Amino acid sequence: MMTAVLLPAFGQEPPVSIRGEENMKQVLPYIQIGMHNDEHVVVVVDDYELADFIEDYLGDDCNLPFDYRTRVERQGGEVITLHFPTSSRLQEIEDSLKKLSSGEVEDIYRLNN
Repeated sequence: MMTAVLLPAFGQEPPVSIRGEENMKQVLPYIQIGMHNDEHVVVVVDDYELADFIEDYLGDDCNLPFDYRTRVERQGGEVITLHFPTSSRLQEIEDSLKKLSSGEVEDIYRLNN
């Protein structure tokens, strides 16, 4: 089972470790991106509803579907990790995420929190 750690505030980019995911980068509030064991891209999302939105956005709007998801229970909810195919490029996924507005992400997060 994965062990979750608290994610830094938006705008801060210190390396964090979510067992297997090193040097994650905060791209939006509650959303980080990085590599899992240097094998494939992962997007870590701090909320189930927000993760569903990100899944739909990346898969449907950006044609960047993920392979599978993992989740870790934590106080106050879940942390969802989307695992992408090895053929996916980190920069392409990051650029797609950055097209979303921080305000929209905050609004979706507040639905459950």
